[in-house]
Amino acid sequence: MLQHAVSCTCLLLAVALAFDVVRPIAAHTPIAGLRASTDVALTRPIGTGIDMVRMPPPPAQSQGPTPAVSLDPPRSSPRPIEPDQPSGRLVSLAVAVGGLPPDSKKGWLGVVADTLERPLAGALEIPRTQGVLILETKPGAPAGRPGLHFGDIIVAFNGEPVAHMQGLCQRVASATPGREAVLDVWRVASGNLMQTLHRLADVGNAHGMYRLGKMYAGGFGVARDETKAADWYRKGAAAGNVPAMTELAAALLEGRGVEKDAREAARLLTVASDNDDPEAMHRLGVLLRDGKDADKNVAEAVKLLAKAGNAGHTAAMVEIGQTYDRGLGVGVDATKALAWYKRAADLGNPAAVMNLGNLHLQGRGVPQNPATAVGMFRKAADLGNTFAMHNLAWTLDQGMGVRRDPEQAADLVLRALALGNEFSYEQMTKNAHNWSLDLRRALQRKLRAAGVFTGPADGAVGASTIAAIDAYVARSPREAPRPCGAGGNVL
Repeated sequence: MLQHAVSCTCLLLAVALAFDVVRPIAAHTPIAGLRASTDVALTRPIGTGIDMVRMPPPPAQSQGPTPAVSLDPPRSSPRPIEPDQPSGRLVSLAVAVGGLPPDSKKGWLGVVADTLERPLAGALEIPRTQGVLILETKPGAPAGRPGLHFGDIIVAFNGEPVAHMQGLCQRVASATPGREAVLDVWRVASGNLMQTLHRLADVGNAHGMYRLGKMYAGGFGVARDETKAADWYRKGAAAGNVPAMTELAAALLEGRGVEKDAREAARLLTVASDNDDPEAMHRLGVLLRDGKDADKNVAEAVKLLAKAGNAGHTAAMVEIGQTYDRGLGVGVDATKALAWYKRAADLGNPAAVMNLGNLHLQGRGVPQNPATAVGMFRKAADLGNTFAMHNLAWTLDQGMGVRRDPEQAADLVLRALALGNEFSYEQMTKNAHNWSLDLRRALQRKLRAAGVFTGPADGAVGASTIAAIDAYVARSPREAPRPCGAGGNVL
């Protein structure tokens, strides 16, 4: 799915979700964000994870009406599995820490992982209160060499207990590439985590149901199946699991594995929010602010987003920053937007870093400083933010706050296109005349090198160049794994 961009008034810069709107700086400034006319690209604030890029859904299946979930109050999970034999074993693995692509000075294991829910850790009888679940080991990654694999649960790193992704991410990133680290890993007795989760779910463990939903939704340990994911979320929600209610609501809003049902989604999010689930408050806040799938209520939306943000939910921080940045039902207040963006940026949210860059570029809430903006765009781009890639490309093409470099700018545009940024696609196919001739020629040369363009590198973006861009986008992956330091699940 392509990411959606927000428009600005006269620029060709993009804004990160939550969206920051960039005011025009010059008559022809292509930044993602606001726009004054249909053929001028601008900068805008970008949003957070609600419209995050997802993997393509499986082929559509006929689905009946969505049954409402009967919600009981959250309750404690049934007892752990009760085999006569031990439920698992603890093993120590020595792994040579690798260098994080593209920052080789930071440590990297090469695994996709997720924090294991504390109640599920108890049901699995892990000897420590929590841990980080390995969902996938990347081919050729450092972690694969000693045998770390799907279903392993890291409970200690170099002897220090691991409770969640954030803590492990910081330790791995600070580890020296090339040095050896020791991972203490818990493995379920059967060696088959999916089988164990099914056994837990069969005896009514709501946390096992929720985790099965996540496994099917992500295609971890099983073939990706959104319908089965929604089924497990529904079972978990009915058994009182609050995160399952939130995930089921998201599926109902987006029609993933179920027929769309905004009313039921809003009801589930309300119940989950009442049980203090930050992601539910985030999603419900956006619904109420925008009034798209629920009755508009900006005052309640701001309360929910602020509550989620104060609970540490960085995506909610970005959304409330966007609310003040763009005046979405409230008065425009760049100072409040800046404060919320900064809180999220300090916690590593790439969209917040991107939007801070836009504020510095425009001089809104802070003194105008294009060089500072470029540094923030670069940082956010390195964290995988495609809007930042676009805006950094624009500043490099124009020489705003940085030495002009159309070649590097063209590389960044192609990166944003490959990762599905819709704003960059619109700029290159409809508004390319706003970019320099040097960049357009560089783009054509790079498309030719990629084997999708055979025409002259004359800078004229016509039908053949647009067809080449379409071919380039079609063959590119729609989703890039994000490192945990950027809010992703790769470490």
